[in-house]
Amino acid sequence: MIKKFLFFYFIINLFNYVHANQYKILVTINNDPITQMDLNYEIKILSILNKREISKQQFNVALNNLIEQRIKNKEIAKNEIKIENILINNQLLKLSKNLNLELNRIDKNLIFLIKEKIKIDYQWNKLIIQKYGWKINVNMKEIDQKLEEKYKGNYSNEIKDNFILQEKNKKVAVFARYHLNKLKEQSLIKFYK
Repeated sequence: MIKKFLFFYFIINLFNYVHANQYKILVTINNDPITQMDLNYEIKILSILNKREISKQQFNVALNNLIEQRIKNKEIAKNEIKIENILINNQLLKLSKNLNLELNRIDKNLIFLIKEKIKIDYQWNKLIIQKYGWKINVNMKEIDQKLEEKYKGNYSNEIKDNFILQEKNKKVAVFARYHLNKLKEQSLIKFYK
């Protein structure tokens, strides 16, 4: 009888420990929690997108991704940035094709979270362009000079347009990092052990 009781007690405590550990709060950003479960999903997503297991050193990368995603999401909501679902679905299909992913073999929760990441990226870029678009310009003389050096005058308008787009995207990335860092400084980020 005592053995059955101890066994039952052990099973219940193990279940409670495992269940509670998933919901353990790792970080709060302005009182918005990130749990162990959130981190576990982020690690699975990074593993899928990188097509390899994530090392323990990369756990910090996953946690930082979640922190930045929460900060971006709050800023997106504050500025009421909307995006079409068709763009998100098209990007998911393109991503799955590029990585040779079989979406029907991936957990539905993970697909939902990947789509959320895509959505946040689109909305964030739209927000940055709204805020800093007037500063995002390229020097056409520099562009022409770089193209001339690379292609020796033998390039099409399509190559030039793609090069201009790449240069603009680099500038968007700089302003995006600047704005995110500014928001991070203003946020209350608290880590828990």
